[in-house]
Amino acid sequence: MFTEAFIRVIRNCEKLFNDNKLFLVGERGSFSYMDRRRLLVTFLIFTILVICFFPHLSSQIDTSTTKSTFLDPSSQYSPEDLPLNQGNFSLISTNSSKAPDPSPIPTSVLTPTPSKITTNISPPTSYSSNESYSSNEVFASPSPTPTPVDNSRELQSAIWALGKTGGEIVLRSDLYLSEIDVAVTSNVVLSGVDSNVTLHLMSKRLNVAVNASNVVIKNLTIDASYLGDRNVLAIYLGARNVTLTDLIFQNHFSNKSALISLGSNVTLSNLAFSNVSGAFPIQVAGSYSNVRNCSSSDQSTYALVTMGGGISDVTIELCVANNRPLFNGGYTSVSSSNLRIVNNTLVGFPKWTYGILVEGGTGDPIQAPFDRVYILDNKIKTGLSGYNAIAIYGLSSNVLVANNTVDQQLSGHNAIGVSSGVNVTVTQNTVYGSVEGAEGGIEVESNPVHNRLIGISENVSVTKNLVFNCFWGIYVRVMAPKHENWAGQPLLSKNILIDGNMVYNCSVGVNLLQGENIIVRDNDIAGNIKPFIVDQFNVYNYSLNGNRLQ
Repeated sequence: MFTEAFIRVIRNCEKLFNDNKLFLVGERGSFSYMDRRRLLVTFLIFTILVICFFPHLSSQIDTSTTKSTFLDPSSQYSPEDLPLNQGNFSLISTNSSKAPDPSPIPTSVLTPTPSKITTNISPPTSYSSNESYSSNEVFASPSPTPTPVDNSRELQSAIWALGKTGGEIVLRSDLYLSEIDVAVTSNVVLSGVDSNVTLHLMSKRLNVAVNASNVVIKNLTIDASYLGDRNVLAIYLGARNVTLTDLIFQNHFSNKSALISLGSNVTLSNLAFSNVSGAFPIQVAGSYSNVRNCSSSDQSTYALVTMGGGISDVTIELCVANNRPLFNGGYTSVSSSNLRIVNNTLVGFPKWTYGILVEGGTGDPIQAPFDRVYILDNKIKTGLSGYNAIAIYGLSSNVLVANNTVDQQLSGHNAIGVSSGVNVTVTQNTVYGSVEGAEGGIEVESNPVHNRLIGISENVSVTKNLVFNCFWGIYVRVMAPKHENWAGQPLLSKNILIDGNMVYNCSVGVNLLQGENIIVRDNDIAGNIKPFIVDQFNVYNYSLNGNRLQ
């Protein structure tokens, strides 16, 4: 159309020229009225065509450069509509297969780039003015809070896009999870570019997917201020070979455990918990789990780690618990085995709590004893009015308590209590400060309540320990012999060996109150007000050999 009109203009001009009616410079001539009108119409047509055609012409000229994509809170598009390589995270993968979609998504969106992405999306710093967040009573601050832009679908899509072969997602700035829980699948590494990158859980959380394997989550802060009454992170049943490392969990106000792990072959390392005082920070409910270098300084009656029943091979090592207990094994309905609590530091656990409690069971009369327990090389300083630093209860069996150092000066309660346990060895520990009346450094007793009903200590060896500055040094007894659970017939602890210990500066070095088949030999118990006491009416078949009494 444009070509024909242009030719028409040229021909009209040519006709004027041929008719000698077009004024030329240096020539004389004139225009008739018709000539002027024809020329005017011709130029008007030409001008209109140029104006109309120019926008179309300019649109065909590519003068654009690469565009940046931004997450605009006012945008009508959901995160799935945005290319994955333009999020506020980097995607590293060698996989290019399409992941399963919960909703229709263009194939190109789900194709990861095989190299590290360098484009950025602005972090979601703006908030929607049309939405508000209703606080729950478990939150620290009940005031309404604006809802930030959600990133949960974008993050989930990025994880799915990695496919079966997996890859790494590196978060560059904070994300907010408010629409869906995000599940990390097999062979995926999810990390922050540094530990200041924060996942804000706005009612939704992060999970390791059911049956996922080879998963790593690292180098992040996870903030649960507005999560509600939920676990912060769950490792689901069937997950295996999972590592969580260099994470900070903060502001968890629920009474549910912050981190719960039902997977196997799970490593939890370098996890810090802050403002998590109303629940257990870590709940281990899967076998072959290692909790290493984890810490919390919150004032709390909840132990840093609790453990489920029916599992085996759990290690807790190099952890630090300030102002709260370290381990609580008192809530299991099925027995567990092969528990190692090694080289941890425990300072100031509070009133009426146990530093390390190994009990099992869920209440009278359900018993679920732990078997094969090793408590080694821990350093414990009890808080004001705390109970036992180490408590072996619930008929736990095949237990070794060795090389621990226990300071009970703020508590006065007994340091290491076997009440009740079977096949227990307490050796080479240092304990002091158990000055509470009718208590002492190391106790071996039958108890009417510590076993989910009644129970005794049997086959217990107390050897080569250093005990000082206590009311009683080492003692054997029946706790509360008139308690109703005994039904008038308290059971005696039996088969007790007390050998090679050094006990000094105590009111009584070794005190035998009730029990049977007890051997006391080769102990240095001279430096006490009374080196040795035995109640001959309630202690049966005992012997004293080779002890230094003066």
